[in-house]
Order: sequence, then C-alpha cells, then structure tokens
Amino acid sequence: MYSRRRIPELEQAVTTAKGPAARAWALIALATNLARTGEAERGLVLGEEARVLAASLADPRLGAAALHAVARCRFYLADSMHALELMLEAARSYQEQGEMIDAATVLAGVGMCQHRLGAQEDAIASLLSALAAAREHGLAALETNVHNSLGSALLATGRADDAARHLAAGVELARTLNDDSLLTKLEQNRALVAMHCGDAASDDAEAIRQYAIGQELVEHALGLARTNANRYDEAHCLGLLGAIQRRRGRAREAASALEATLVLAEQLDEAHVYAATLLELGRLDAPRNPERAGQRYGKAIDLAERINARNLVADACAALSALCEQTGDLAAALAHYKRFHAVREAQLNTARQHATRAGQLWIDFQQATRQATRYREEAKSLAEDKAELAHKAEALAIAAQQDPLTGLLNRRGFEARIGELVAASDAKGTPLTFALLDIDRFKAINDTCSHQVGDIVLRRVAKMLRAHCRPVDLTIRYGGDEFLLVFAGADTVEAGLALHRLKASVDASPWAAHAPGLAVTLSIGLAGRPRGGSIEEAIAAADRALYAAKDGGRNRIVAAPDASSCPATRSSRSA
Repeated sequence: MYSRRRIPELEQAVTTAKGPAARAWALIALATNLARTGEAERGLVLGEEARVLAASLADPRLGAAALHAVARCRFYLADSMHALELMLEAARSYQEQGEMIDAATVLAGVGMCQHRLGAQEDAIASLLSALAAAREHGLAALETNVHNSLGSALLATGRADDAARHLAAGVELARTLNDDSLLTKLEQNRALVAMHCGDAASDDAEAIRQYAIGQELVEHALGLARTNANRYDEAHCLGLLGAIQRRRGRAREAASALEATLVLAEQLDEAHVYAATLLELGRLDAPRNPERAGQRYGKAIDLAERINARNLVADACAALSALCEQTGDLAAALAHYKRFHAVREAQLNTARQHATRAGQLWIDFQQATRQATRYREEAKSLAEDKAELAHKAEALAIAAQQDPLTGLLNRRGFEARIGELVAASDAKGTPLTFALLDIDRFKAINDTCSHQVGDIVLRRVAKMLRAHCRPVDLTIRYGGDEFLLVFAGADTVEAGLALHRLKASVDASPWAAHAPGLAVTLSIGLAGRPRGGSIEEAIAAADRALYAAKDGGRNRIVAAPDASSCPATRSSRSA
C-alpha cells in the first residue's frame, strides 16, 4: 500500500539497513512509494542509487527491481518513452531469471507507458497479459492495479463501458485489500469515465445524471486522498471536481475547487496541473468575465509551453480563439485558431512517432520473449550428451564480443554496437561522448604486487565502470589496462560529472586490502564527437586528452577542446 504516512518508516529502513543489498532493497521500496505519492524526482535519485548498488553486487534480481523502481519514477515524471525502455529491460531480466511474477508486475507498467505514448492497442494487450498472470498467481494487488490501468487505456479508445467494468472490478478488489491508495485512483478514474459519458450524452438529462455520478465518485476519492495525506492525488481530485461542477453549472463551487487546486499545484510544483486548472478556470470565466478568461488562457499557454505540454497549449489556443470570436475580435480568433491547428498537428506527429517507437519496442520485446522461450524449450529437449556442447556454444557466442577477464565488451563487441549509437546520435541530434581511461602505473602494480593482484584491479575497475554507466552506454576493455567508455546522449559536461563520480569511487576504494600499500588511480581523457564526425577522430581526441592527463602528472581528467580539430593519430606513452 502506497501512502505518504509510510515514508518515515521507509526512510528509517534505509537508514538502518545492514549491508549494501539491504540498503538497495530499502531504497527501492522508498523510491517506489515516493513515485506513487507525488515525489518522483526524489524517488528517481534514490532509485539510481539502488541501481549502482545492485550493479556493484552483480545481483540480477536486485538490478531488475532497481531498474523497475527507476522506470516508475520516470513514468510519474512524464518521461514515458524512457520509462518504457527501462521497464522492458526489467521485464526481460526477470524473464531470463525465471521470475515470472515480477515480470508480470513490470508488464502492467509497460502497458501504462504504452497508454501514455498513444499505443493503446499494445497497451491493452500488455495489460490483459499482466491481468491473466496476476489471476494465475493470485496477486490481488497487481490485479487491482491492472484493472485501473485498463480503465484508463480503454477510455482512451472510446470504450467507456469496458473501462467502467474494469474499474468496478478494481474497486471491489481494493476494498477487499483495504487499499485506500489504489481505491483513490480507481474512484478518480471512474469519475473521469462518468464525465466523459456526460460529455458524450445525446440529451441533457443523461449528461446531468452522468455528471452527478462523477461528482459523487470524485468527492469520495478526494476524501480518501486527504485521509491518506496524499496531496498529489488531492490536487488531481480537486481539479476533476472543479471540471465536473463547471459542467453541472455550479460556478461558485467549481471556482472554489479550482482555486484550491491552483494552491496545491503551486505548493507541489505540479506545473501541468496548474496549467490545466488555469484553462478550466478560463472556461468557467468565459461567459461572464471574458477579460479574465483571456488572461487565464494566456497564462495557461505560457506555462504549458515552458513544460512542453502541447496538448494543453492546443486546448488553450482553441479556447482563446473561441473567446475572441465571442467578443468580436475575429482577427485574433483566426490567429489563435491557426496556432491551435499548428500545435495540434505537431502534437499528433509526435504522438504518432511515439506510438510507432513504442510499438516497435513492444514487437522487439515479444520477439525476444518468444526467442527466449523457444531456446528454453529446445534446451530442455536436448539429451544429456548434448548439454555440454550447448554450453560451450553459448560460452563462445558470449566470448566473441566480451572480454573474459572483466566481462566488458571487447573491441569486437564495441565495433558491433557503436554503429547503432552513432546512427541514433546523428538522427536525433543528441551528443555522443568518448572517454579513454588508463590505470596509472599498472605495470608497476603487476611487477610489485603480482599479476594476480593486477587482474583483481582490472576486474574491480571494470565493475566500477559498469556501476557508473547507464545501460545505454558502452563499456569496453580497449587494451591491457585501458578502457573506453561511450556515453550515449550525454555531452562532455554530463559525461565529465559521471567520470568524476567514477574517479572518486576508485580513489576511495580499499585497494590495500588486496596488497599492502596498493593504491589505484585513473588518468582519463574525454572528447565529444561532433555531429557527423567520425568515431576515429573522437577516440583520437580522447587519446590525446589522456596523454595530456598522463603528462600532467596522472590521476586526473582532461577534456579535449574539440575532437574534430586534430587528425586521428594515436599518441604513444608509457604506462
């Protein structure tokens, strides 16, 4: 059960956790609760910490759980595409581990991301799959969540009756579980369905009936949100209550609810809620106070543009156009209508692109799932005398692109994957940054402490590299004690921050536990790849920066001024 009241208890669990694994699990629980109760930004920081811990422990189940927590935070921060990618990665990880219950839980989140991205049919398919798994394994809380999500996805496709059916089923389960947090969201969505039914009603009597049902439901949800001290849900419920009351012609009550929503939205820094509420207040003012309505619409547009909420920009432009037409300013009405049309077209194009991308991710996931299932079935059918051969074949396939000592990519693995990152960088105009890292005086470590200790150093440094890089980044053992990092979508400033954290982690590590007097430091060269520039030029620039770091006394990070300004030549240097 997610509630603001649980946060102190969860924070205490993080503080008192014994060992990194226990701390990571506690962080995951706290981050998830924060995401669900309106503090997703704080939750994201804690979730990322849990990911780092999971990576350092090489615990795949913990890693998948941390990935899911971060994905949830991204979802509540409206970063739906990133959330979808992370959730699919977590689902794949769980499936590979045979953790099908956890995989089903993640699939419910996948469905909500697809819903947000406009891929509604894929969303419904994902959610129905998660619902079947929840019922199969007796997961009542998950089943309740999925019913709620299905209600939202079905309503988006115009299937209000099906949405209402799933939401009603969810309400019954939530009451059985005594889960007021979920019940709040279910009742809020039921109110939203009623409001949509009222808007679509063919006669006034039916519209009034549906609005009355909606108001009763949202007032119940509002009471639950206040009891649970969930101000995030309270703000959404108040805004919906004001919208329904406006439709019922109750201007004074609507204004009171909407003004209260503005106060809460400002306190919570919920810019989207604030802009949507301004728009609703403008609609309320339009018949009686056109001037104030216009001011509210203008503020809503300005705020919506700042947060890139193009749906709100379009709706406010349409409302402002109608207002100008009402007041006789036809030129302004036409201008606002043209702006509405342009924004709506851009919004639709983006939505189509997101839906296409989300659809392709889902297809890839399904193919990977089918392939993994097929491989498992084939493996089971193999006779005992063929098992060793299959094991060797798998090991060879991994070894082809992986360094056996550190588990990082080797040069072959780098060459196989870098093309995709470069193509994405050029297509999206996002940066691609390269860093060459060298362990200072590594030859001396081998000579004085033994090659066995040298191997330990290489493996530990490799583990730290993975812990400080994201799944989209590449980590490569480029030479003997030299490593290459490729930061996707990060410029040299962002990559530099990650490298400083990495270097601090290496500096603070208890190396002397492996050999008396052992100390390990890194020299790092950093360079960005100009859009359209070659990989070789960027690596060469990073190499020259690494040489400068060595020449400057080692144990430092040096950034190249411009990766494209010098020819691609490799500097020679000593270890």
